[in-house]
Amino acid sequence: PIRLNPKYCPLVINWALQLLSTLKFLHSRGIIYYSMSQDWFVLSRNLSINIYGFCDADFVDSYGNRDTWWRRDGRNHEENTSAKIDLEGWAKFYFVLMIGNEYYGLEYLPPSSLPRGSPRPPLNDEIPGASVVQKCRDGEFEHTDDAWNAFVVDLVQRGYAIEGDSLAGFDPTAQGIA
Repeated sequence: PIRLNPKYCPLVINWALQLLSTLKFLHSRGIIYYSMSQDWFVLSRNLSINIYGFCDADFVDSYGNRDTWWRRDGRNHEENTSAKIDLEGWAKFYFVLMIGNEYYGLEYLPPSSLPRGSPRPPLNDEIPGASVVQKCRDGEFEHTDDAWNAFVVDLVQRGYAIEGDSLAGFDPTAQGIA
């Protein structure tokens, strides 16, 4: 179940939209961000979310060389370069904010972490975009555009209006959040 105060749900959904839009942009330019964690997010005064710290990013530089000069986590990015890793990080971030810090609960464990043949329970559909989070978690989206479109459709079906990369008319200061 959602543990987040309902007052903050639109803010978290707004952040999810902004981050997914950012990933769409980066992926359209051939950049895999790799570091989807709260450690690399900053908030502006109006509580929009921004990412920084492209230390782990995977991209081709202006000379045509693939950048792999520094990886703080030691992972071999050559083997894992795809939008799926960013989408999994996005889903985990959104899921954590909606339900609390227990994101390594049974609902979120990647399939490789479960005992062989153990089904993982589906995410609670009460969470807006739960089916999209589950598909991102399971690596079912090849392209960020597909995840974006599915997330927007889910939100619209739940009564939210989307404008650009945010909830239409959402102003955290007017709602007493900021």
